[in-house]
Amino acid sequence: MKCKISLRCTSDIEDKRINTQAIADDKAYAELDYYLQQYKHRERRFSWRSKLTRKIATYSLPLVVLSTLGMLLEKHVDIILPSFLICLAALKAYLPLIAVGGLTLFCWAYFANHLSGFTRGWSRNRLMREHLEQLIREYQLAIVQKDEAFIHIEQDNILCKLSQLEEQNRIQTHKDIVGDYHTANTGVMNWLKIKK
Repeated sequence: MKCKISLRCTSDIEDKRINTQAIADDKAYAELDYYLQQYKHRERRFSWRSKLTRKIATYSLPLVVLSTLGMLLEKHVDIILPSFLICLAALKAYLPLIAVGGLTLFCWAYFANHLSGFTRGWSRNRLMREHLEQLIREYQLAIVQKDEAFIHIEQDNILCKLSQLEEQNRIQTHKDIVGDYHTANTGVMNWLKIKK
């Protein structure tokens, strides 16, 4: 059984560090590799969802502002549009629909991101991946030219650190989930109180 862990390379500089090779038949290395692959997958899964909801929120808010501004200006100010903007005059009837649609998209994206924790999940899993890469490198350096007894002690040490890291991540995940629901519900309730 050979574990192959590829640490990301950020430049074309030759890597002259010691003990960067894969380590074969090592229980700690295999466990670190398993968790690293799991968190890379989780990071990718949350990443695209986070980006999608943030982009929808970012692009829908200007729609709301511009269409609302267009409706207000149309009612209170006589605007003569330049010839290249005449096509926008055809949208006058649809400005309320565009404003409502933009507001709906913004609210959906904002609450989907908060309630599902896409950005927090991506960030948390990215941080966990970086911690695992650091543990792998620490382990590689610790076992350079060491005897079997020392390697067994270091395996137990690194597996203990991995267990603590995983436990901290699970606790943080729980806090994030509860916090996201609490924040979203508080925000809606405060908004409803303002509307009454």
